[in-house]
Amino acid sequence: MYRKISTEKDFSSILSFTVTDIQSTVTRLVALGAEMDGPIKYQIQGKATRDLRSMVEPTKTIFIACEEDMEEALLAAKMGVRTFTSDWLMNCVMAQEIDLDAHQFTESL
Repeated sequence: MYRKISTEKDFSSILSFTVTDIQSTVTRLVALGAEMDGPIKYQIQGKATRDLRSMVEPTKTIFIACEEDMEEALLAAKMGVRTFTSDWLMNCVMAQEIDLDAHQFTESL
């Protein structure tokens, strides 16, 4: 005799796990036939600062700039910090997704 398992109470269709390189993992899984029905959700972590000197890891830092911040944005970019415009930030908020592949603020300078 088989028991019917209720998927509504016992299981979830959402997977949550940690991998060292998400992009190569997803690429491999898609090549094997996996399908995604939506974007990957990243856990948001971090802190805000107004001082570049207090920054610990430039490669894990995002600098939001406007034209008035040009000098500081260039300094941040030279330190290896990704620099984006405030419009980029608003687009990310509206899309509820962080687009780190977007055109950076200092690339156009």
